[in-house]
Amino acid sequence: MVFTNCGNCRTLMPVDWQIDEHTVVQPDVLVVCGADIEGEKLIIPPVLVFEILSPSTARKDRTIKYQLYKDAGVRYYCLGDPETSSAEVFELKDKNYRKMDTFEKDKVGFDIREWLITFDFSKVFFEG
Repeated sequence: MVFTNCGNCRTLMPVDWQIDEHTVVQPDVLVVCGADIEGEKLIIPPVLVFEILSPSTARKDRTIKYQLYKDAGVRYYCLGDPETSSAEVFELKDKNYRKMDTFEKDKVGFDIREWLITFDFSKVFFEG
């Protein structure tokens, strides 16, 4: 992951994110900008979340977490699927997720305020 023009972004994995008083999740990988972790938990929404699908988590990642992240204002949600060597990427627009595309060996730019985060999906699924 490459951060351009940003000294405040951090990649965290795994870390608890307390969405509200009753809801704590632990995304596989997340990016926060300008945020500190309170104690051992993140208390503000990340700007980018990656979940890696597995047979035991896929349904929850596609439904429950999708809705939680959308409602909490996570700007980008990526669902990586090792079985298909691809990732679906969703962007929050007008309070709803819109699918950007499904990526395989692509570099994708995530526009975060005045900076750009570039992620190379070929390094996840095709390097080895």
